[in-house]
Amino acid sequence: MTNQPTTKSLAVTAQQEFWTEYQLAALRQVGIENAPQADLAVFLNFAQRTGLDPFARQIYMIGRRSKAGDNWITKWTIQASIDGLRIVAERSRQYTGQVGPEFCGPDGIWKDVWVSNLPPVAARVGVLRSGFDLPLYSVAYWDEFVQTDRDGNPTSLWKSKPKLMLAKCAEALALRKAFPNDLAGLYTADEMAASENPTPPVTRISTTSEVKQIDQVTGEILEDPITAPQVKLIQTLLTKLGYKEQTDRHDIIVQLLNREIEHLNQLTKKEAIQIIDDLKEQISKDAIG
Repeated sequence: MTNQPTTKSLAVTAQQEFWTEYQLAALRQVGIENAPQADLAVFLNFAQRTGLDPFARQIYMIGRRSKAGDNWITKWTIQASIDGLRIVAERSRQYTGQVGPEFCGPDGIWKDVWVSNLPPVAARVGVLRSGFDLPLYSVAYWDEFVQTDRDGNPTSLWKSKPKLMLAKCAEALALRKAFPNDLAGLYTADEMAASENPTPPVTRISTTSEVKQIDQVTGEILEDPITAPQVKLIQTLLTKLGYKEQTDRHDIIVQLLNREIEHLNQLTKKEAIQIIDDLKEQISKDAIG
């Protein structure tokens, strides 16, 4: 391929048509492995268009497992740090600063300083751009962006620094609104965090005739839980596939389920049926292969 840098430099140039072997080796060290050529090409285009350095973690690509029909695939998304978005705005020579962040509670009154022990309901930031008379404001809502664990509680940074995390989301929204040509399609990890929130927690309740599951948030009665024969069959199928270590068994179930669990008895009967079908299909594919 032409237009490739000839030196062992990690610097991305506007002329190169694809990543060099030296750059690819470095990308593998920061977590990009087995990414398709097309996704790598898109990543290079983003790095060239924005001028952000992937080796300084100003821009990066992350693979996430998701289920498409009966198969599990890895979807690669391109993200930037909030510093990366600021760099792009600064280089535009049209960025003239910000207003905020400001925070509000349920009363909708915006404040420069948030002193409550409870997280704010929303945060907003206004980006100033030359040629515009007013700031370009964007609002980030707590319930839309907070990252939670399987119990529905905010995760570490969202718990310890709720104002900072929500303000960064509001700033990213505002920067993208102010500079759409440069930042369109480029999101920060803080903005994407909520997309990784696990399924709301469930607990098991007993009635006189049966055991069911109830959503701890909504109180809704869910599907019947996994049965003992289903548990035994799943364990047998995992053994046939060569998953003997408990950690490996847990990982494959979580991948198939697409949510975090600790034990098989947290599955519903419907989920168990799907997992059994998936495992049987994998055994059939292995036999054919």
